[in-house]
Amino acid sequence: MSVVSHTAQTIIARQAEGVMWGETLSEREARAMERVLPELSSVTWAKPLVDRIERDGGLCSDNMPLLFEARFAHALLNQGPAPEYEFRAGVGDTVIDFRVPGNADWLFELTSIRPSEAVKRATVEDGPFVSRFLSSPNVGNTADENKESEEGEMLLAQQKIGAKVFDGVGATKFPEPDGRIHVILVDMRAYLNGGDPWDYAQIAYGPNRMPRELVHCWLHDGQWQPIRGLYEPECLGKAAPFVQQRIHFLAFVAEKTYEPNEILEKLLLLPNPNLLSDSDLKLVAAECPIKVGV
Repeated sequence: MSVVSHTAQTIIARQAEGVMWGETLSEREARAMERVLPELSSVTWAKPLVDRIERDGGLCSDNMPLLFEARFAHALLNQGPAPEYEFRAGVGDTVIDFRVPGNADWLFELTSIRPSEAVKRATVEDGPFVSRFLSSPNVGNTADENKESEEGEMLLAQQKIGAKVFDGVGATKFPEPDGRIHVILVDMRAYLNGGDPWDYAQIAYGPNRMPRELVHCWLHDGQWQPIRGLYEPECLGKAAPFVQQRIHFLAFVAEKTYEPNEILEKLLLLPNPNLLSDSDLKLVAAECPIKVGV
């Protein structure tokens, strides 16, 4: 395995088209939401979400995580029984974004990976163009310089996901498994131009299911080591044990068109081998309320 997994890269996008790695609300996304929000406002279970978006400023960049929730809610409309928004699953006063009822309830918590401070430092604007320079971590770099890398962004994404199960003190949102299926759905638009399935696989499973040349490495205790996945006992993240014990699926999506049901069409569900065997997956897939493959 090579010490440096990726070479420096430059990504250029046109601001005029709103292609800025999901950092700002694009015209395309705004137009899509102008169709989605009126439909949701007439649905009893979804109206609190629409009201919250309007209360927090409506169609603006700061509301992009909420707009992602709204598009997922819209995709659920034709998927079967009516969901429950902001469901209390029994972990203190915390709530989970959506409960979808069925033979087994499915609990969906959504999170959006937003641009990190390291990525902002690595971004240069020149008129209508944006250039981003990310390089692999290096022993000679400062800690901040190493964060300006794909590897640094992967670790931050894991932290963001982990915050949905562990608040730094104890478990949050998701209880121990009790027959319900637990899913964390991750909006990856602002992660390295959406990332790719190999990025998602390493975030969840670590290096063992990936081609060696694509594995991201990080410096731990003076030695280069592959970044371990949230499902792996070797993962150093404090939230990882909670993910391993409580989350059945990590799901990833990076929208491009914002067309109806794009989330479901592009959604990648990655099952947790600590909780789901191959035989379990066949049964669970048949009950999946969002009609996507596993």
